[in-house]
Amino acid sequence: MTTLVAGPQTALATKTPPVGHPDRMAAPIDARYLSLVDRERIYELRLAGDSIRTIAAHLGRAPSTVSREVHRNSVDGQYFPFGANRLAAARRLRPKPAKLAVAGPLRERVTQRLALGHSPEQISARLVKDYPNDPTMRVCHETIYQAIYLQARGGLKREVQQALRTGRARRKPATSITGRNPRFRDPMINISNRPRYINS
Repeated sequence: MTTLVAGPQTALATKTPPVGHPDRMAAPIDARYLSLVDRERIYELRLAGDSIRTIAAHLGRAPSTVSREVHRNSVDGQYFPFGANRLAAARRLRPKPAKLAVAGPLRERVTQRLALGHSPEQISARLVKDYPNDPTMRVCHETIYQAIYLQARGGLKREVQQALRTGRARRKPATSITGRNPRFRDPMINISNRPRYINS
């Protein structure tokens, strides 16, 4: 993307800063995320001695959002807006591995349950019962399905597909209303087209 900035005599081409450039990091991404302006305001209000709740009210954000921002983006207990913005931007650029792509107790437990013929829904519910106080041993059934059917992303081995009750290697799309299978073998006849002798 190239923007032309008109001058008195010439037009200067200004390229969009590359990812990681300070100017790019300062640009707001989405209203859901805190911007550099928001972080500068947090810094100023903290210097003034305002509480997290007061700062949140000024920004129109939840107190938990401001508290998490200060906690995650402070260095040695000190919060500075430009440093916080760089930390947040760098964190966004680092993709998180899929939950079941990493070897560990959760993946091992899910694999064992699949081998026993349990459905992803059953496994997800069972993990909550077996590990009520361990949030790291939680996974929703959709994540398990993704791990099975999208191998590169999910990480579970192809052999585990056979543990599913359907045995399919790919997910079958839900049938639409217009494309559903007929309930009766013979074609339906409109009541207005039935033979006359039936009415006699």
